[in-house]
Order: sequence, then C-alpha cells, then structure tokens
Amino acid sequence: MPLNKFSVLIFPAILIGVVLFFWSFTINIPYWWDSAGYIIGTAKYYLDTQFSSFFIPSDSRFSCFAHFPLFPWLLARFWQIFGESLWASHLFYLPFIILAVLATYFLGKKMSHFDELTNNLVGFSTALVLLFTPAFLAQVGIIYTEIPMTAFALMTVYFFLTKRKGWYLLSASLMLLMKETAISIILAILATITIDFLVKFFRKEKPNSQNFIKELFLYASPILLLLFWFWWHKQKTGWMFVLPSHQAKFEKEVFDFGAIFLNKLLFVFTLFFLNHGRFLISVSILFFILLFPKLIAKPLLSKKTLLFLLIIFFIPLFLAKIEFLPRFIVFGLPFFYLLFFYFLAFFLGEISIKGKAIRGNLNFTLTFLFFLEYFSTNNNLGVSSS
Repeated sequence: MPLNKFSVLIFPAILIGVVLFFWSFTINIPYWWDSAGYIIGTAKYYLDTQFSSFFIPSDSRFSCFAHFPLFPWLLARFWQIFGESLWASHLFYLPFIILAVLATYFLGKKMSHFDELTNNLVGFSTALVLLFTPAFLAQVGIIYTEIPMTAFALMTVYFFLTKRKGWYLLSASLMLLMKETAISIILAILATITIDFLVKFFRKEKPNSQNFIKELFLYASPILLLLFWFWWHKQKTGWMFVLPSHQAKFEKEVFDFGAIFLNKLLFVFTLFFLNHGRFLISVSILFFILLFPKLIAKPLLSKKTLLFLLIIFFIPLFLAKIEFLPRFIVFGLPFFYLLFFYFLAFFLGEISIKGKAIRGNLNFTLTFLFFLEYFSTNNNLGVSSS
C-alpha cells in the first residue's frame, strides 16, 4: 500500500512525541550510580582542568576500565555552552534517545521488502516495543553510554546493509568509542560476510576472494581505532584494559569457561530471551522457523536475517564474558524485536483472508498485545530489575 509524504512522516513524529513524553518525567531525576561516577565525574574533571588532558586519572572513582571517554568529554563541552546543571545533562542525553528510537524505525523499514505500509509498520512496531521495554525505558533518565551505543550500533548495521561504507566507518567508530563492548556488532558483521562467502564457495558460485578479503578488512577497520586507543592508553597511564588492582578479577572473568561462566551465560540468555514478556517473541521466532521452514526459507536464509541472528546470539554471549549488569541487554533488544516483526510480516503476507493479506492490522494488534504483556508482568521498571 503506497503512502503519501505526509503519512510517512506520521510514524517518526509519533515516536519522537512518545520519547519526549517519557523524557519529560526524567529531567529532575538525579545522577545515578555509574552515571554519577564515570560520566559526571569525568565530565567535571574535564571542566575543572579546562580540558588539559584527554586521559582521566587512574582512579576507580572514575572508572576501573579504559573506556574511551568520548561521551563524558562531549557532555563537558555541552556544559561549557549551557552551564553545568542536571537539566543540561538530561537535555544533552535527549538526542541520543531519539536517535536510538528513530534508527530502530528506519532499520526496520530498510530490513523489510514488503509494501510501503508494512515496511513502515515493521519499523514503527519495533520502535514502540523498544520504547515500552523496561530495560530501555528505565534508562531514558540515566545519563550513560548504553543508549548512545545502541543508537550507533543500529546505524552501523543500517549503513552496512545499504553498503554506504563511509557512513558505516563513521558510525561503527562512534559506536566503539561510546563503549567497546559494541565490538560484538562488528564481529557479527564479519561472521556474516565470511559465512556468505563460504556458502557461495561450496555452491560453486565462484565468489571473488580478493573482494572478500577487502570487505573483511574494510568492515573490521574500526577495530583498529579501538586497539590504537588501548595502546595509547597504555603509553600514557601504564595500564591497558583495567586498573592493575582489578586485573586479576578481569582475567578470571575473561578466561573462565567453567561452571561460573555457564551459570552467568544461562542468566544472561534467560534475561535477554525470556524475561519481561520476551519469551513470547522467542517462542514466536522458533514457531516460524520450526513449523514453517519452507514458508520462511527465503527470509531465513537471506544475508540480513543471518546478520540479525548472529547479533542476537553474539551480544548475550559477549556480555556473559565481561562484567555484566542487567541494563546492558538494551544494546541487543532492537535487533531481537526487528527480527520478530520481520518474520511476522513475512508470515502474515503469506496468509490471506478472502484474498487479502492481513499484515498491517495484525502488526498493530501484536504490538498492543506486547504492551499488555510488558505492563502486566513488570510493575517495577527499575534498572536493577531490567
């Protein structure tokens, strides 16, 4: 169903309106734990020292990890212009929230290949469910790197799928500089490129090996920026990844694959795929794949679907290997929701009542049902329980 220009603008306008509505209740929320320490503490350090050094002191009051401090540095610059205040900090954070929601919407549109209305509904429904997810909604008032990283991760995948390499390099670099755990997105992209090449190779389609190597290097190149940062940090501070006082704990978490890791992995996967009503989405995706393999064979075997499947597997797996807090899962949820609504739209497109496809109406119906599920199972939207 074609849409006029006015109709197309309605979807992002509604999303921005919902974001502003929720954000308006957060502008008086005080700084929270990690935000008060790493983000606000580092931003104040930059202001107090007049940005004399980009490197923050090796002090656990700021951070135990060698994060690239782009986000607090930008916040400090914002304070320079608008003054240091709680309200200014929340205002600084607002564009990242809007960017994350709109990036979800536009990625959903791009991922879909149906009629124009359905493509918009896939993106719109996904963005709405994300907005009403406790793990996301609770962080609208937390000035931290999770939502900005999520926004740039969505943009990175969007530019990868659209083959806009310059914009990919920019968004992927910003994503990693917001928080290095976003490397799981790039690893999923590299795995997708490799699997696609191997499939073509074993099908004897004679894929171009030189192009394959060039693609791998191009899409992996933002990682070099991150490696350079850690090397530079080592030269300036004497330590690379974590404070020496926390090195033993860090190494134990990274290199342990025993019972502790397996229990943590089970916890992360349960939180990501089952909690807060997400078991409905997980069961639905399995339903599509197992019961209707021939029906969804085409979207299931596509490169973009493979990428999304790898992302929603890599992110929980990666989170289980580092110091984990439940709010970290917000990073992978948009991709999980997008995969579901994409499968749903494709499935409903194959079903018709009296010759008419029922995609659109059921998309909205399912979205509404998920809202009911979230609110009926989650009275506490706090970050600690998300």
